[in-house]
Parts: sequence; structure tokens; C-alpha cells
Amino acid sequence: MTNGTSQGLFIVVAIIIFGIFIAISYLLFRDTLKPSLSTIFTDSLEQAEGNLTRKTPSPQYPKITEEQKYVKIRSENNGAGETEIWVEISQLEDGTLSIDKSSNYNGDYLYGNSKMTGTLVFPDKIHDIPVTKIKNNAFQSTNLNGKIQFPKFLTEIGSSSFEKSAPTSVVFNDGLKVIGDSIFSKAYSPFETNLPDSVEHIGNNAFSTVM
Repeated sequence: MTNGTSQGLFIVVAIIIFGIFIAISYLLFRDTLKPSLSTIFTDSLEQAEGNLTRKTPSPQYPKITEEQKYVKIRSENNGAGETEIWVEISQLEDGTLSIDKSSNYNGDYLYGNSKMTGTLVFPDKIHDIPVTKIKNNAFQSTNLNGKIQFPKFLTEIGSSSFEKSAPTSVVFNDGLKVIGDSIFSKAYSPFETNLPDSVEHIGNNAFSTVM
């Protein structure tokens, strides 16, 4: 038998022995291997899918209930002649909150009324969820004549939202992007304010009688 034939025979025998070893190992440990291989495959698949669809995760906010839609944001202050202020809220697509309507008590929510005077400092969050929008006309009929301070997460103030108010000062938040039409169009005197660099749009007649 030549050296080449011997080497070839040795390789064949080695392959057969290795195959027998693999078969025995599989029979002995198949119950352990199956879940492990399945887990490895599943994890790899999920990781690949995550890499393909990865986006910046958005904060997850709890869904508000029907009872949570009505919230008092200012307490009564008899000394200052200030009524309570209640608001009706809704939840936006990103889970943050919009203030839609207002009233001086828990009922008849619409555009507020002339009894709502004085100062209003908005809460930054309601139910621990950021307030990012005030809808059109939300406080249109109020006569707020003190300081108005907007929530720090606010990005949009809707049109005519404070049309009849005449505040002494207005504090806009950094991060505000949109100021709608006629938000203070009927305010009868100038007031102190700041316009943050983040503002991208100011609507028509937003401050028509005061600037």
C-alpha cells in the first residue's frame, strides 16, 4: 500500500469517526441543543430586524382616561379676584397633551369666559405627561390681565387662543415653534414678552394691537 493510499484511508476513517462522534453527541444532548439553537436563531433574527428598523425611541406615556380629561390648573384666589380655571385636555399621537377648552369651573367647557381674569401659570405637565399644544380658541373669551406663563414643553399655540386677554407679561418657553393667528389680537396695551429663537412661525395679527 502506497503512502498516498494510506493517507487517503486515514482521512476517510477520521471522517467516519468524527461523524459517529457528532451523531452520538446529538443523540445525547439534542434536548439541550434544540432550545439553545432556537434561542440563538430567534435572537439573531430580532437583532437583524432591529438594525433594519431602528428609530429613535419615543417616550411612552400612559393613555389618559375619560375622567382625566378634565383638570383644574388654577385654584381660586379670592384676594386677587381670581376664579378657578379648569381645562379639557386630549392626547396627541405622540402621547403628549393638548389643552383644548377651558372654563372657570368643572363644566361648560368651551372658550373660557370673562370671569377668568388675573394671572395664569400653566403646568408643564398634567398627569405627569408634557403639555405640548394649546388648541385654537382654547381661552379666547378669557380676560386674563396678569402674567401668562406657558408650559416649558409647549410647541404650538393655536389661533385666537387668548384673543380677548390683555396680560401684563407673557413668558414664552424655549422650544416653542408655532404661534397661531390673532393669539393676542385684541389686547389693548403692550406687554413684556420674549420670543425664543425656536419659533418658526408667527401667524397673522398675532400681536396686532400691542406691537
